[in-house]
Amino acid sequence: MKGRIPLSGTENKLPAADDRPGGLAILTGSGMEALVDSLGAKFGLDACVSFDEIPGLGGCTVEGHRGEIKQGIHPGNGTRLAVVSGRRHLYEGGDSTMAPMIEWLKSREYRSLVTISAAGGVSNGIESGELVVIQEIIDLQNRPRLYPRGGGPVRYFPTRSLTKALEKAAGRARRPVIRGTLACSAGPAYETPAEVRALQVMDADVATMSAAPEAQFALSVGMEVAIIAAVTNKGTGIGRELLDHASVVGVARSMCDALAD
Repeated sequence: MKGRIPLSGTENKLPAADDRPGGLAILTGSGMEALVDSLGAKFGLDACVSFDEIPGLGGCTVEGHRGEIKQGIHPGNGTRLAVVSGRRHLYEGGDSTMAPMIEWLKSREYRSLVTISAAGGVSNGIESGELVVIQEIIDLQNRPRLYPRGGGPVRYFPTRSLTKALEKAAGRARRPVIRGTLACSAGPAYETPAEVRALQVMDADVATMSAAPEAQFALSVGMEVAIIAAVTNKGTGIGRELLDHASVVGVARSMCDALAD
């Protein structure tokens, strides 16, 4: 199901997680340090773990990714919270990408994961600055560790209950969101106009170089997963702007208030 979701309610708070076992982890993307700081201050997340401290993961090498995890307890309902600042990408080396991170979170009783990525708009109706709640993933990374037989795109789905909770939270916060499909490529390059047209034929709405690895790893170990794509630009050939990482990071920073809500 795609399309824009009508707003409802006026509350501006996180949804209660009492009915979901274990803790909630929120994984943030490029340029979203302000989101991490905002949630850290709001919920008193003062325990910090570096990516370098997690066996097999390693630090981030991409601008706009701190490579650390802030942890604490939600003061309202006692849920364990972790906010992850940045991620490891496939192109940074190693087929496992975010598997060590997911294993670390699961071992500490985090059972739900909301992963957020900066993304390019592939559908003509999606504008920069919009938030897309992902309903389906087209995984184009073809990671050998997961797909030893090779093959083409693999599609799989976020967890319906957690995705719906995310949409309800957006409604209470009066933050508009769109439903859509995410295509994840290996990177680190932006899609060409021909590739954007191909993704449109595949029914993708946004394109990114992340989200798919941690989503699949988390789903494979029984975690609930929801995904938000923060649209920082239009795909090549749709928009007129020249794409570069600095502009993506800049737009992502401007969206942190909406994401924090």
